[in-house]
Parts: sequence; structure tokens; C-alpha cells
Amino acid sequence: MLQPDFKSLRAVGTFVGSIVGAGILGLPYVFAQSGPEIGAAWLLVLGAVMLGIFLMYAEVVLKTPGHHRIGGYVEAHLGRRWGLFATVVFAGAVMGAMTAYVILGSGFLYGLLHPWIGGSRILYALAMTAVAAAATWRGTRFTSRMEGVVVGILLFLFGFVILASLPYVAWQNLAAARADGLLLPYGVILFALSGLGVVPEISVVLGARRRRLPHAITVGLFTVVMLYLLFSLSVVGVTGSATTPEAFDGLTAVLGGSFGAVSFLLGSLIVLSVFSMSSLQLRHSLQYDVRVPRTIAWVLASFPPVILYLLGVNMFISLIGFVGSVFAGLVGIIIILTYERMRRSPVCKEYRCMNIPSPVSLVIALMFGAGVVVEIVSLLH
Repeated sequence: MLQPDFKSLRAVGTFVGSIVGAGILGLPYVFAQSGPEIGAAWLLVLGAVMLGIFLMYAEVVLKTPGHHRIGGYVEAHLGRRWGLFATVVFAGAVMGAMTAYVILGSGFLYGLLHPWIGGSRILYALAMTAVAAAATWRGTRFTSRMEGVVVGILLFLFGFVILASLPYVAWQNLAAARADGLLLPYGVILFALSGLGVVPEISVVLGARRRRLPHAITVGLFTVVMLYLLFSLSVVGVTGSATTPEAFDGLTAVLGGSFGAVSFLLGSLIVLSVFSMSSLQLRHSLQYDVRVPRTIAWVLASFPPVILYLLGVNMFISLIGFVGSVFAGLVGIIIILTYERMRRSPVCKEYRCMNIPSPVSLVIALMFGAGVVVEIVSLLH
């Protein structure tokens, strides 16, 4: 009789729970602004691209001895300066993502609890950060177990939204491509698919079964892309050009106040979980790669995002578009360089390594580089 592989299931759950977060709620808006066909095309293309990047990083993790995070793996193959650069870029990506989670989480908690106990969004942002910081203090095992519960809630919530939306879909809303919105989805979708920091965490979860890391990543990313596609098309089909930057707001007007209360509750749990996992990834990067003491790393990985929020960083779509285009793009380029260096090293002469053709790596790196340049130029103008 076949026994279920619980470690592999938990690894897939940890992957899905770490990737699906703030980004999914921004997808319907950019789908609506660019046209669902353009948004769906970008999602599928970038899904394939990010699968390649995730598998490259998994190969680096599996073939490099020692316990590291992204900075340490990069340093092992490209040198100390590249390792420090990777840690800084990764920290920027995670900080940006966590700030987006604060924006969303404070809004969900405010919508859920303000009618009962009052308080400002700032108060709820501080409360969410405190709860997440307490959860991450326990480490990977606790948060990965929490992920299992949250992933079940997550799949229920978005499955419910998709099914509840179907009777209200106006099919003309799904045929409205706009040429002027051709590039708009890029940064937001790349942000929604990023989360490379989870790869070493999944390796820890798998333990002796770590060779199944590529399989867990492939299954997890396929699940994420299908969830994103169905959710985005469902929301845009209902709300059309009135789709809001934080998708649930527009749906509440159609599906009613009860839907709003449920979405606020479940959305709060999901954002809290993803915030916690992101914080844990950053903390481990600081501990293992920069040798920051545990308590200081925990503080640095928990509280700066809420400080950024208090300083006025609160434009959700603009933030995740910038983080996706610039920081996620730079992390992708660094992973490609690390993988290419490792593939030419004695490691891959002694052990069989995955072989992604160098021209494919070059095309992906050029795409990421162009995305970084375009986003920075547009920001300066």
C-alpha cells in the first residue's frame, strides 16, 4: 500500500503559501488595465521563466555544500562581493514585499475589526507586525506547520471567490485588450511569482528527501499559476474596468457584505502567514550569510516594513510593480549568473547538473535587465 509523502506535501504547501500573498490581489487590476488576454499571456510566459529560475536556484542549493541562504550560495560561486550584493538585493525585495503585506494586512484587519473595536489602520499594522514577529521567533518548523493550515484556508478562499464569481461574469469584460497597457502587468506579475528565498526553506522541510526539491517546486509553481489565472479572470469578468487595486474591494460591492467579512478574515490570515514566511527567509539570510546574531536578525527582519509604512509607503500597485521589476529582476539575474558559474565548475563535472541552454539563460537575463532599466527610467520621469 502506498504511503502518502507528507514531507513532499508540506514542501509544496510551504512553497504555495510563501508565494501566494499580496501579489495575487494586484493581478486582477493589471489584467483589467491591460486586457485579460495580455495579462494571461504575461502570466504564462513569466510563469515558465520563473520555473526555470526556481529550478536553477534549486540546483545550486542541492549541489553546494553547507547551510546557506541566497547570499551564501552566491558567494560560494561568484565571490564575497557578489554574495553581499545578493544579500542586499534580496533584503530589498523582501522588505518591499513585506511592506506590501503591511498595506494589505492593515486594511483587512481594519475592515474586519474596526466596526467592533475601532482603531486606526496604523494600529492594525502594528498589531499584525507584532503577531508575525512572535510567530517567526519559533523558526522554520513552526511556520511550516502553520503554512499547512493557511494553504488550506487560502485554497478555500480563492476557490470560493472563483465559484461565487461565475454567475456574475460578463464575458465582454474578458475581451478588452489595450495596446497602451502592454507592459503594465510585467512588474506586478513578476512580484506575484517571486519568492526565491523559500527554496532553502523547502530544502529544510524536505530533510532527507531534499532531492525532491525540483519536483516540489514544479508542482507548487504550477498550482500558483493556475490559481492566479482563474482568480484574475474571475474578478475581471465580474468587475471589468471597475476592478480595484486590492481586488476584494470591488467584489464586495457585487457579492455583498458577507463576502466582505469573510474575505477580510481569511485575507488577514493569509497575509499574516506570508509576511511571517518572508520575515523568516530574510532573518535566515542575515544569520547564515552575514553572520548577524539571531536576535538582531529577527528585529531587522520583522520591523522595518511597518516603519516604511508609517513613513508613507502605502501605494500598493506602484510598490509591488517596482519591487517586481527591479528587485525580483535583479535577484533573477544573480541566480542565473550563479547557476552558469556552477555549471562550469568541477561540481557539475563530478555530479550531473540540470542543463538549461546558455542562450535561454541569456534571453531571460536580458529581459530582467530591460525590466529593471525601464522601471527605474519611468520612476525618474
